[in-house]
Amino acid sequence: MKKEMTKDFIYGIRSVLEAISEGKTINKVLVQQGAKGDLFGS
Repeated sequence: MKKEMTKDFIYGIRSVLEAISEGKTINKVLVQQGAKGDLFGS
């Protein structure tokens, strides 16, 4: 039996924050090294 993979990606910090606030499950978050700004807490 072949496993079917789905590719669901979210791009952008605001989109990720919105998904979290809606209670969606996130398996992995990638953040660019050196990212700065109010949304990153730096």
